[in-house]
Amino acid sequence: HALLAPFSQVFACDIDPLAIANTVANARLNRVADRIHCWVGSLEALLPTTYPLIYANLQRSIILPLLPAFARHLSPGGHLLLSGILSSEEGMLREAITAHPLFVTRVRRLDDWILLEVVRGS
Repeated sequence: HALLAPFSQVFACDIDPLAIANTVANARLNRVADRIHCWVGSLEALLPTTYPLIYANLQRSIILPLLPAFARHLSPGGHLLLSGILSSEEGMLREAITAHPLFVTRVRRLDDWILLEVVRGS
C-alpha cells in the first residue's frame, strides 16, 4: 500500500518479532521505510484514532475477538480486509461481523481460502 499510495502512512503490528523484522526489511527494499511504522505487539498500542484501511491476515480464532477493535479503529466508510480464513468459516465470520457496524461487501475465493472485504457503516 505504501508503494502504491505515496502519501500514505502504514501502521503494522504483529506478535512475532520475525514478522516485524521482515516487514521492516521489505519496506527498506521498496524505499518506503519512512512511511511504515511497525511494532511488536497488538492493536492496543494504536492511538485512539481511525484509519481508512485495515488489513488483517489472521486465522478466524484470532479475528473474532479483534472485531470490536477493528470496528473502533476503522473510519466510517473505511475498508477492512480479512484474509487467512478458510471457506468453511465464512458463515461464522459473517454472523460475528453483523454484531458491529460492519458489512461484508465482497468475498474473494482461492481454493479453500477466502478474503472478506468489509466496510464500516456510519
